[in-house]
Amino acid sequence: MKRVESLDLLRAFAALSVFFYHIHEVGNNPFNGFFNFGGIGVDLFFVLSGFFISLSIIKNKDWDIFLFLKKRINRIIPAYYVSLIILLALVPPVYLLTKFGLYDVLSHLIFIHPWNYQTHGSINGAYWSLGVEVQYYILIALSAIFLRSKKYRYYLLISWIVIAWLWRFNISSMDIEPIYKFILSTQVIGMLDEFSFGIIIAIFMTSEVKDDFINRKLFIFLVSILMILGFYFYSTLQGRGDYWSNSSIVVFGKSLLALSFSASIIVFIKLSDYVRVLSVIHYTGIPYIGRISYSFYLYHLPVMLSMAKVGILNENDIFSGFMCLIITILISSVSYYLVEKRFYKNC
Repeated sequence: MKRVESLDLLRAFAALSVFFYHIHEVGNNPFNGFFNFGGIGVDLFFVLSGFFISLSIIKNKDWDIFLFLKKRINRIIPAYYVSLIILLALVPPVYLLTKFGLYDVLSHLIFIHPWNYQTHGSINGAYWSLGVEVQYYILIALSAIFLRSKKYRYYLLISWIVIAWLWRFNISSMDIEPIYKFILSTQVIGMLDEFSFGIIIAIFMTSEVKDDFINRKLFIFLVSILMILGFYFYSTLQGRGDYWSNSSIVVFGKSLLALSFSASIIVFIKLSDYVRVLSVIHYTGIPYIGRISYSFYLYHLPVMLSMAKVGILNENDIFSGFMCLIITILISSVSYYLVEKRFYKNC
């Protein structure tokens, strides 16, 4: 699919929502809670990944699993490994020589670090989702034969959604701390419904009836309402104190959010028809953040933790917050042009 700048707005929203959530939680809250929607940016990244990855599988008649995996490796690993090396260079060498230190590094290198509570966020708290993402690449590559079949793809998606619900229901019934429920529920098996909703939109966008619907103002209006209401209701549920003890919320909440985000993909693709609006948005610089969102995601947390540690990032100090944002963008830009584009020119 040709790059759609309006979808870079969604990537930017995802990246910035994660940034403002983390700066509120661990960065001394310089923006006083502004734009803090919780960690939903990661959920949006998963839905977008479901959309883009499945789109490449469905549309490409000559799709090849080895070429697919090669492209995914070039897209994810170089920038990730460079950031990992930089962070490990700041770790006391003695740690890397310990048994756990070696396991910690190895688990990050092969993307299994989300499986263990001790390694889930040990090197960089944002890395956990990359493990889930890579595991999803492997799963969808192995499932491509079903996804490419018009007869079997819906059985695949229904089974994925039901499996995610059953997994999260099992987690919700466990008598464990919320942090453990979060870690277990956000493993790739628990995120299958979010990926699936993105895949459903990819199937719709490649269908013969797509133009009959997407060009109707009423359809776009209804999808927009779905996007807004889904986001609103999930935000309400997320703020409840009994979130992790309420099985219904744990099981179906993420699906509600994914439904909202999948609707947003349709709305923002339609937005690309409005050239003047996009040209104005382009000059705000927001789409650029979407373009560099991967590197932005990799570096935002180390930047804000470093600034907070040395006392530069302070509560209700908006100037220091913007400084953190600008430094993150600058570092991300370097990573994007020197690493990401060198290995994957289409990013």
